[in-house]
Formats: sequence, C-alpha cells, structure tokens
Amino acid sequence: MWFSAGRFGAGWFGAGLPGQQPPPAPPPAGQEQGLPQLPTVVPRPLPGRFGDTADYLGGVIMSLAGWSVPVLFFLGVLTIGAGRLWGNRIAATIGAGMVGTSVLAGVLWASGQNLLKTIATGDFG
Repeated sequence: MWFSAGRFGAGWFGAGLPGQQPPPAPPPAGQEQGLPQLPTVVPRPLPGRFGDTADYLGGVIMSLAGWSVPVLFFLGVLTIGAGRLWGNRIAATIGAGMVGTSVLAGVLWASGQNLLKTIATGDFG
C-alpha cells in the first residue's frame, strides 16, 4: 500500500508520482495516432556489369548451399551405418548429428531464399 493511490496519488503530490511526466494530450479528432511512415526505397542496379556478377555469385552460393544439404544428409546416414556396422557409438552419434544438421540446414535454406528476395525487393507488405 506504500505506492498506492492514497499515499502518492492525488493526496500529496497531485496526479501522479514525483518526477512523472503528465500523460500526452489526445490527438485532435480525425487524426490517426501512430508512427510516421518511412519513405519507400527503390533499389538501383549496380553500375556496369557488377549487377550481373553479383547475381551470378549469389546464385552459385545458393546452389552450393542447396546441394550441400542432401550430401550432408546421406553422408550422415552412411556414418550412422558405418558406426553401427563396426560397433562405434561415437561415429553413430556424429552421423545422427549430421542428419539433424542437414534437416535444419534444409529448413533454413528454403526459408532463406524467400527472406533474401523480400529484403532485396523491399516488398515487406
């Protein structure tokens, strides 16, 4: 009850706690309240052939990342099999980690393409 309305409220210090700012005035009728809108940014292509080179390198990197996911998955399955065949539990555990990592990498790769396209085009709506 120390900080209740009876102790520091309208009784001793006016309408609120000491040092508290008064509430803002309500906006005039017909105006919306909210944050100002940011201007729309229109992307410009890079000068010369740098844009084509950047697109090519981005495509190569995304292709390598896409092909590494199934390769990692099947290498993990082979590592699990080899670990079970020779009775090596550590190899089987490492293979299970490779399979789990490949599944997570596949999800990130699939969602990352859409995220990169959204960021590149600026179409957030």
